[in-house]
Amino acid sequence: MSNNKSVLISTHQLQDLNNSDSEVIFIDNGVKLYEGNFNEWLSKLKTNNPDEAFEKTIEMNSKLS
Repeated sequence: MSNNKSVLISTHQLQDLNNSDSEVIFIDNGVKLYEGNFNEWLSKLKTNNPDEAFEKTIEMNSKLS
């Protein structure tokens, strides 16, 4: 895919993004929780399970609020 194009995917099935080296933005209730590389996000949260990582991200965000 060209670097000059973007694709917007809206999904609740995070496992569909496994092994994706894409840039992602996660939004929950209108709040941006994370913006960056999908694989780096999993690595930072020390898990290969994207659903677990998303739950951790929500928890971390709620502690900041």
